[in-house]
Amino acid sequence: MPAYFPVVDAANTPAVIVPTTGGSPGSGSGFTVTGADLDHVYFDGDSFAAGFNPGSLPPGAAGQNLKAVMVVYATRDKYDASQPVLTGMQPGQFTGVGQAWSAPATVAADGTVTVSGTINNPDNTTLAAGTLGILLYDNSGQRPLLGTQPLPVTDAAGLPALVGVHIPAGLSVTATPELPALKNLYNTEHLLTFTKAGTGSITFRPGLDIIGHRDELVRLETLNIGYDRELQEFTFSVDTAAMTFLADTEASLRLFNLGNRLNAAGLTGANYAEYLKITVKDNTGKVQNTTDFINAAAVTYDAAGDTLTIPVKHFTTFTIGANTATPPARPVDAEYREFAPAAPVTGVALGKVWRVKFNREVNTATLTPGIAI
Repeated sequence: MPAYFPVVDAANTPAVIVPTTGGSPGSGSGFTVTGADLDHVYFDGDSFAAGFNPGSLPPGAAGQNLKAVMVVYATRDKYDASQPVLTGMQPGQFTGVGQAWSAPATVAADGTVTVSGTINNPDNTTLAAGTLGILLYDNSGQRPLLGTQPLPVTDAAGLPALVGVHIPAGLSVTATPELPALKNLYNTEHLLTFTKAGTGSITFRPGLDIIGHRDELVRLETLNIGYDRELQEFTFSVDTAAMTFLADTEASLRLFNLGNRLNAAGLTGANYAEYLKITVKDNTGKVQNTTDFINAAAVTYDAAGDTLTIPVKHFTTFTIGANTATPPARPVDAEYREFAPAAPVTGVALGKVWRVKFNREVNTATLTPGIAI
């Protein structure tokens, strides 16, 4: 029986494959996923179902308990059958594959073969990243019914059914929401935020094509959200040559603890622009006209949260620090008043409770004896 080798394009998307059974061409084009999933990118715990009507099964196959071996095409010309793709799959020896895992396949009255179950991919890293494929066997596992090369699983439009898409572990940034929460990874429907705890975040607008650039996810380590203590500067940068899907995308930068980091306790929503310096650099150096990159009218500072938000039109390198001006001291809150007696007050009952607000942490070891905080 002839073997069928997957034909894919540069993006590793399988072409339509028409199998033959016993030398007769079938009417189908391979297994097609069913269900309401928009992108057919499967994560651990997702429901999976795919059907295929080959036109005619080999004599004696109809009505049998068939076995479906599921594999993952990890590369263009190599598949991995070492892990159970669905929960409850059973191990066995299969002609042309060797040791593999299979699930029951049902055959409807019209000859449609269906394989279904729950994706088994703990942490979304157990399975290789790639396109699902299915081999169909009789109950013995020794007789392949639709050739000896796994048929790729696609949706009705020909897009591949994928597993193993994930953001690498160990990065300094976290993604919100996580990828499994997004319904369409070809065209994200929600804001996607990458955050470095305590420093800042970058939020990208909907419309990202993550699947078309899924090989670039491993390069998210080049996404830089940093703070230089010596220079007292925040830096946000994306290597758009490495992550092309972020290159021309609008985003919002958020800087956490801005006034505290820059020793600018007097920053307010009204005066922050006077005391901050925002520098933009591209691959040619410092950009003189920043209006092509920053929507200055939409920049905001939240004094209560000490957070600066900068909308950017597309990505490059942004540096934010203090300029040469000195911000004013933080105004005294209405519920507090300064207490500066003309002479030291020692051991005298003041007749009231004085409340003192400090704008920095107090080292209690240096307090005068008798004073407690």
